[in-house]
Amino acid sequence: MDIAAHPFIGDTISHAKEEILASIAHGRIPDSKNWYAITTTHEEKTLFYILSSREFRNPMYHDPDRQLKLIGLAGSKKEARDIVVSIVAGFVDSDSLPEIKSSLGNY
Repeated sequence: MDIAAHPFIGDTISHAKEEILASIAHGRIPDSKNWYAITTTHEEKTLFYILSSREFRNPMYHDPDRQLKLIGLAGSKKEARDIVVSIVAGFVDSDSLPEIKSSLGNY
């Protein structure tokens, strides 16, 4: 899985971001307390996955054919949703999901 150059990091997980990101970059999923990953998706009508650290361990999310990108970390599901809302809010004037998805490649 690719990691965004500048992932969004929630305040409640910022203390553990280096450990989590380094582990993911080396193909390991840290066993630290629960956290949430925000990724792009391979689905046409879904922009993001919000995955608990337990869900994130599923190998299907790391399949290279899916070309998912980790774009954020959060300490709770609510914080992850807030991050997604802030990302999408930047595209309020856009009516096109494909345009939003392609723009996310720049993060």
